[in-house]
Amino acid sequence: MGEVLYLDATFGLSGDMLLAALSYRIDLAEVIARLKTLPLEPWQAEVTEVTRCGIRARQVVFTGSGGSGLRHLSQIQELFRASDWPPEVTRLASTVFSILAEAEAEVHGVSPEKVHFHEVGALDSILDIAGFAWAYHLAGQPPVFVSTLPFTEGTVRTEHGLMPVPAPATTRLLQGYRLRQGDVPTGEAITPTGAAILVGLAAKQGWPDGQLISIGYGAGQRDPENYPNVLRALWLEQDNQAEADEVILIEATIDDLDPRLYPVVMDKLFNAGALDVAVAPVVMKKGRPGQLLRVLVRPTDLLTAAGIIFAETTTIGLSYTTRRRITLPRSVITVTIGDIPVRVKLAQLPEGSLNVSPEYADCLAAAATLGRSVKEIMLEASSLALQRRE
Repeated sequence: MGEVLYLDATFGLSGDMLLAALSYRIDLAEVIARLKTLPLEPWQAEVTEVTRCGIRARQVVFTGSGGSGLRHLSQIQELFRASDWPPEVTRLASTVFSILAEAEAEVHGVSPEKVHFHEVGALDSILDIAGFAWAYHLAGQPPVFVSTLPFTEGTVRTEHGLMPVPAPATTRLLQGYRLRQGDVPTGEAITPTGAAILVGLAAKQGWPDGQLISIGYGAGQRDPENYPNVLRALWLEQDNQAEADEVILIEATIDDLDPRLYPVVMDKLFNAGALDVAVAPVVMKKGRPGQLLRVLVRPTDLLTAAGIIFAETTTIGLSYTTRRRITLPRSVITVTIGDIPVRVKLAQLPEGSLNVSPEYADCLAAAATLGRSVKEIMLEASSLALQRRE
């Protein structure tokens, strides 16, 4: 069986609430230690247990000097690229900021590169987003579902002046999500950061049937009298049934690209969120040998992947089709070999048996450090992962 994460955002959702809610399932001290490796101005993390309308919840607040408070998208993404974090963490954090930049750019009529991040680029928001990316990674990156979202009234003060809530960028990000009025009377219930994280996770709306196994409550900073300002995170174990979803298959035939460049193209596509990338030999018109580049992406990543293909290859055109795929429930756990973390992917077949796949890059690093063979590390990681599941 596989775990899924359901976010009950009846009373709101923000970056700090998401991080606090996920902290019930991971080691928050590890997240904070990882964030300390970023070259930022001095900051502190305050983790407290609070009560919101009788509900005990966890609150995570980052404070610091704040620096300039103004950053471009490229500066923020360079912070993540320069880190030695796992690709999944840097990709999610960078993606969330890219999504925010695109929303702000559309609202203000400028290009994403011209966007100055004010509130969103401030120190605490960088830490909220990067912290959530780490927490989600440590939690095993489960599929995410979210409730109907609250649509509130009122105003919020921003660097651009007084704005209606949800803020214009937030409203843009919430396109496609079901909204409801009434639960939260006034004020900003959904922040731009929270909305961008939902989009970055490709969170689906609806209730995922399953056995409830864990609950976390993340508190917002406001403490209204008439409703609990909390986000509830529910972890559910689902039956081991294969799931079907929609993906996009991009194809391009190329006969004039230096073959040494294909690994670069593939790495960039994977780092941008591609689900799979393959290159196969083909015979093109006039009998010329060439290569068929096939890239599988989520619908939200189509334009990003197409941009990489155009920028990094010689093709001047590509095709894409919508496909349906079936995947087994899966989870990622981390085992330790000689004090070195190794991630292992577990996929459960319908009859209950497991497919076990250690992360090759982690095994390679562990083998080099410990002076052992990669094969030995992979076997030990698989064995440890199976023991953890028993």
